[in-house]
Amino acid sequence: MQKLIIIMVVIISVITYFAVKFVRSVKKEEQEKEQLYSQHQLPPEKESLLAFGALLTRQRGEVPGILPVRKLDETADGLAAQWDINDSQSAHSTIEGLLHHSEEKTEWRAYSENLLIKLRNKDIQDTEETAEEVRSSINNYQAATTAFKTDLDYDDSLSVNTDLRAWDLERAAFLARCSLALGYITEDEAWSYINEAQRQAKEKYADWKDYFIAFFLGRSLEYAESSYEISRFYRNMFEENSLWVKYPLKSVSSQE
Repeated sequence: MQKLIIIMVVIISVITYFAVKFVRSVKKEEQEKEQLYSQHQLPPEKESLLAFGALLTRQRGEVPGILPVRKLDETADGLAAQWDINDSQSAHSTIEGLLHHSEEKTEWRAYSENLLIKLRNKDIQDTEETAEEVRSSINNYQAATTAFKTDLDYDDSLSVNTDLRAWDLERAAFLARCSLALGYITEDEAWSYINEAQRQAKEKYADWKDYFIAFFLGRSLEYAESSYEISRFYRNMFEENSLWVKYPLKSVSSQE
C-alpha cells in the first residue's frame, strides 16, 4: 500500500510540474504577443484589413492585426516546403495565382466545386470503389458540416452557395503578410494583395460566417480537419476583441 501511495504521489507531482510549466509557457507567450502588438499596432483602417489572413495567422500562433511575424525561421521553412516560395518571384507568382485564378487554381476550383455540389446533394457515396482522394474529401466534408451545424445553425441544403473563394483569399492575404516579413515583397505590395483579397471577399460574402464556411469547405476538400478543431477555430475567430468581431466584413474598406 505504501509503495502504491508513493507511486501515486510521484505521478501527481510529475503531472503538476508539467501543468505548471505549460501554464507559465502559455502566459509568457501571451505576454510576448501583447508586447509585439503594442509595438506595431496599426490604425484601425489598416488593422481591419488584416482581418483577412487572420484565421491562418491565429492558427500558426502569430499575432493578428500587425504585420511582423514572430517565427521567421519557421515561416520561411513553411513557405518553402508547402508553397515553393523562397524569393520575390515565387512569392508574387503564388499570391497572384490565388487571387487571379491561375490555370492550376482554375482547374482545382472547377473540380472542387463540382465535387462539393455532389457532396451537398448526396450524389456521391463512400464505397469500396471510391477513390482514396474522394473518400478523404467525403470524410472531411462531413466533419466540416458537423461543426457548421453545431456552431452556425448551418443547413447545407439551404443558402450557402458552392463558391470556395475564401479558401484562396485567406491564404493569399496570409502569404502576403509572411512574404513581407521575409523580405520577398514590399509593404506596398503586401497591402495591395490584401486589399484585393478584401475586395473580392466583400463581393462574395455577406459576413464573416459565410466567409468562414466557404474557407473550411474549400479546406475540407484538401485537408483533414476534425469537427472539434473547426469549432475551436470558430470560437477563436468570434471571441471578444477578435478582428472579426471588431471589424464586420462589410465594414472593411480598401486602403489605396
